[in-house]
Amino acid sequence: MKKYSLVIFSLLVTSVIVAKTFKTCTKHQEYTLQYPQELVELAASIGMEPLVEKEFLYHLEIYGGEGKPYVFDILAQDKTTHSKIPASVLFWCQKGSKKYLVYAVGKKQNQSCRTYEVKNIFSEPQLYDYEDAEYSDYASTNIQTSRGMIVDESFLGVSKDLSHFSYLDDPSTSGPKNVFPTRENGSLPVTIHSEGGTVVLYLYQDRWLRYLESDV
Repeated sequence: MKKYSLVIFSLLVTSVIVAKTFKTCTKHQEYTLQYPQELVELAASIGMEPLVEKEFLYHLEIYGGEGKPYVFDILAQDKTTHSKIPASVLFWCQKGSKKYLVYAVGKKQNQSCRTYEVKNIFSEPQLYDYEDAEYSDYASTNIQTSRGMIVDESFLGVSKDLSHFSYLDDPSTSGPKNVFPTRENGSLPVTIHSEGGTVVLYLYQDRWLRYLESDV
């Protein structure tokens, strides 16, 4: 297996708004977890790498999760506009032992390349009410989550509006009332199921919100 050459950049461990774009081109490299090549290269461009296969599958099994460490095509047709929907992806990657969730939007594409703009990078503790100012080694290795993601419109449906969610970049602030996490409002809800609870992530007006439901 070929080794990857990684350029390490300093990374803010809380929400990061990134103004750069990155072009990913197919190079026919391999990766054991079978991440799409464009995600392998996109992760490398921000100084990260895909999750280690053994660890991801272990978490998926032990914490009762499902899905993959990435989901494509999150954006949906907003009911207020008829503009073309760009490609989009939400995927897990890591830097050392620390895990991050990256959201990127496609800008241009042809047969072999797609240009992405990385919009957000969230540290894993942000999803689970952990204190993450320093993102300690304990927090990075003991968060009990599967990290498997699926698009699941049926989990909440229209039973809870976004006032039950909080913004990932401002956890003390709730989302708007009478707006539901459905495709009609511009994106698809992404669900992370785990044994102890479920996290639903939803993008509304270019900001990510989180709903956390505990099974305990």
